[in-house]
Amino acid sequence: MKFQPRQTDEHLHILVEDDGPGIPQSKRDVVFDRGQRIDTLRPGQGVGLAVAREITEQYEGKIVAGDSLLGGARMEVIFGRQHPIQRDE
Repeated sequence: MKFQPRQTDEHLHILVEDDGPGIPQSKRDVVFDRGQRIDTLRPGQGVGLAVAREITEQYEGKIVAGDSLLGGARMEVIFGRQHPIQRDE
């Protein structure tokens, strides 16, 4: 698992990547819906990513699923900065 925060002038990005089975492109939108699970062979209720999305949206952010260079899933949480960095010109 890899955790990487980074920032731009206007956003804070939190990237979490793993080397697991990943999330198929066709499931990347529904995986954030409560009760949806990709791997039905393992125990779970399908609430983890739904809760992550709800919390992220409460802070006016968004969460996006993608492919990791590690071979698994990549989740990127993006928040707007409360005070964007001002650059002197």
